[in-house]
Amino acid sequence: MRNVIILLVLGLLLTGCSQMTTRMDSPLSFGSFGSGSEKNAGLEQENYQFSGPQKGVVVNFRKGAPNDPISGRFRVIADIANYMDNFASLELDVYDSGSLEGFNYLDAVPKEIGPAIIDDEGKFFKPSTQIVDMGEFIYSNVDDSSEIYFTSKVRYSMQNAAEVTFCVTDTFGESSTNCPESQSLSGGNLGESNSRAPVTVRSVKKTHGGGDGSATLNLDIQISDVGGGRIIDLFEEGEIYNNFVEFSIGSLEGLSNKFYCDSEESVDRSGRHDSEETIFPMKIKLEKGRSANVFCSTNADVNSAINNVRAEISLDYRYEYETKTDVIKVISGISRASLA
Repeated sequence: MRNVIILLVLGLLLTGCSQMTTRMDSPLSFGSFGSGSEKNAGLEQENYQFSGPQKGVVVNFRKGAPNDPISGRFRVIADIANYMDNFASLELDVYDSGSLEGFNYLDAVPKEIGPAIIDDEGKFFKPSTQIVDMGEFIYSNVDDSSEIYFTSKVRYSMQNAAEVTFCVTDTFGESSTNCPESQSLSGGNLGESNSRAPVTVRSVKKTHGGGDGSATLNLDIQISDVGGGRIIDLFEEGEIYNNFVEFSIGSLEGLSNKFYCDSEESVDRSGRHDSEETIFPMKIKLEKGRSANVFCSTNADVNSAINNVRAEISLDYRYEYETKTDVIKVISGISRASLA
């Protein structure tokens, strides 16, 4: 009998404790998304779903945690997903909107989340996920007109790149008909990983011209904020750059000369940058949900043969994604059914 009483007391103590737990799903089982053999399975199942753009790192509140309405004890669970190919180090905030007492908020709590899951063909399969279970809470000093909503944010540093390949030739040479003077790349042609980034290289248009062994290669590059969040402050040598992306471009093959780039959105507005190490990266101001164009050019050594040029465009920035619940009714110790 004494052992039974002890077990009952321990059970009550464990039930009353409120603590935050974190779980990172295994890439094989993928947690609540189903088994790893379910290729192209949906990202939405009961109580476990991600809304908004499938870009970068996102966070959602678990369905029913918090519940609506809140009457007595409630639970808060934040689900984090990483759609990128690299590990992400992030900061997590979770807080409520009201003046009620009883919820323990999170402020800039560090988290690590693994890279997205890639299938046997090297293609994106599913995001890596992490569950942050904050435990149970109960509000005090509640009146029946109380309303509240919850906000969660993730902040992280991001680096992503797009590789482009273009032909360049002497426009007066015999091979000019096999190398169009104008070409455009967009979407998956700029790399599947680039398409999952919150700030992406959206399109690149190439033009070239010239002859007598030399041609000018021009690239019109558009970068866009498509992540549903916003670019946040970048700190460098004591300076704060608001909403800026660091842009770089370099040759991988086929060029011996550096690129010169300019943009109306460059941070210093000088409009002229070159790819020497002391100059790049150039800072591009990019407001939430907007796009910016960068124009780059270089000289390529050509003859009558086609010269295939490969270049890499890289972006470096900090990003924040935010989600909120709907407004939730908080009821003082009684259920909604009893109010009817």
